[in-house]
Amino acid sequence: MYLPVKPRRLLVFSQPLHSLSSPTLPLTLPTLRLGVTLALATALYRIFPMLVQRGYWIPLTALLVLKPDFRTTFARGVARLIGTMLGAVLTTLLVAVLAPTQELLVMLDAIMAYLAFSFLYANYAIFSAFITMETVFLLTFVVPQPLETVTYRAIDTAIGGILALLISTARKTPCPLDKGIPGRSLLERGRGA
Repeated sequence: MYLPVKPRRLLVFSQPLHSLSSPTLPLTLPTLRLGVTLALATALYRIFPMLVQRGYWIPLTALLVLKPDFRTTFARGVARLIGTMLGAVLTTLLVAVLAPTQELLVMLDAIMAYLAFSFLYANYAIFSAFITMETVFLLTFVVPQPLETVTYRAIDTAIGGILALLISTARKTPCPLDKGIPGRSLLERGRGA
């Protein structure tokens, strides 16, 4: 029986990764890069569990920081790292000065959550600072050592952010939207450009 449809060429794993990139698959390389980054980040905290208390923050940070192009990844990574470190310092100061009770922790958590999501689209560094504070205050109900929690949060976020930045610099890829992919004009109009 004759079929008028030609069989599709299967992707062979021996092909170089750059050959997988095409105008029809503009995000193939960034997707592969994200998969490799998450696998490395997860392996890192699984292999060295004694170094990190909540190691899932490493791949979570890498996931949130890594973007398809280097410029966006760098900006997001720096904002995440600065914001988390600022949040860690502010949380340490608040805990040292206030010595919060359970009732005060509930109020602080609610205020930090409100402030975090108020800044989500305005400034990612400030969002990261408030979400770090909110997360630490929330986890204080489970682990009553907020200074230990904030230290692990800062370390794990730094590891995940640095890993994402290092993998992003392995091969700098331009933003796919800069290559004339259909839909760019819609995005520009949405940004007011």
